[in-house]
Amino acid sequence: MALIQCPACHRRVSNMAKTCPECGFNLVSGLADEATLQKLRQRQYRDRMYVLKMLSFTAMAIALIGAIPMLFHYIQGIEAGVPVRLVEHWGVYLVAAGFVFYATVRVRMMSLKAAYQKKR
Repeated sequence: MALIQCPACHRRVSNMAKTCPECGFNLVSGLADEATLQKLRQRQYRDRMYVLKMLSFTAMAIALIGAIPMLFHYIQGIEAGVPVRLVEHWGVYLVAAGFVFYATVRVRMMSLKAAYQKKR
């Protein structure tokens, strides 16, 4: 008994199985009914959106890792009475990178949602 990959959901399935236990794809004929395909598309959309949401949280974390030290630097400068130029702080690069990463992920999420809505 060997394991093969289901062509529909890409899960590992026994080569002796007639249908995929995960998505119901008919491995013998290579066909699936419309309800099964719709369920599979919905599951793939949900999984991709989950990954993109986690990436957007990561982008926000990157921006915060840069913003918090900048805030402390600014507060220390105010307390010392020294003019502070935050543009010269290293955290600006992380804030900018986090913002660009976040914007890119959000655009990808919107395009994925539009493509999914169009296929429905």
